[in-house]
Amino acid sequence: MRIGRLAAGNGCGRMKKLILFLALFPLLAMGGGQTVMTGNHRHVFASGSPTFKQYTYQVGPTTPSVSKSITVSTGDLIVVDCRFDAASTISVSATGATMGTWSGGTIYGPTSSAGVAMFAALVTSGAATTFTCTGGTGYNSIIVLDYSSTLSSVTLLANTGFGSSINFTTATVSSISTSAKSLVVMCAAASSSSYAWTAGTINGNAATLRGVDYSSTASNATAGCEDSNSLSSMSGATATMTYGGNYGRSAGVLAIAY
Repeated sequence: MRIGRLAAGNGCGRMKKLILFLALFPLLAMGGGQTVMTGNHRHVFASGSPTFKQYTYQVGPTTPSVSKSITVSTGDLIVVDCRFDAASTISVSATGATMGTWSGGTIYGPTSSAGVAMFAALVTSGAATTFTCTGGTGYNSIIVLDYSSTLSSVTLLANTGFGSSINFTTATVSSISTSAKSLVVMCAAASSSSYAWTAGTINGNAATLRGVDYSSTASNATAGCEDSNSLSSMSGATATMTYGGNYGRSAGVLAIAY
């Protein structure tokens, strides 16, 4: 009787195939996504989801509009965050690239300072482009997030947020519900520029800080944006971001189907 020995030839081939299967099995079992544990949070990477490329920003001047230019490519998904002190309506426009229809635009904010309005659209023909937020008064800023994507249209599965007359350090948007997997983007605003934003969690997964209205995501800023992928539908989910001082005032969330 032979114990613990594989014959040469076919035996070695079977062993190599077994080793390869065991190495690939965790990825195959994930069914199109990957979850990586880091500390107490889960980082989720989803195949087919929009991929973050770059961000830009502009602060002021304190007029009803603020603009910033960036070069974008055909097929890109653009998310724009407009930060303002007060507004009855906010609109976004683009000069350069041809854009699809803008979605979003709901205003979240207290009556006197640090509101947000978020928009999303696809680039149908890429070019160097100036994006403009119009309608806000007081201290205005714009953050433009650029994602490569294979989307054919923008479908918002959630568009929610809040504005608070009471300052806070942690922005929390609750009761986020979607019917399918989505890229979830959260942006928040503060009535101060003396502290930095840090990423929180979205639906229990660690979010990634993608842009602020200053030159580095580690810098002090008035507004900031984070994102995370949700690999399935959400029901009553929560998204959070934290500001370094007790000056947070508003936040918004867009969940974009992919």
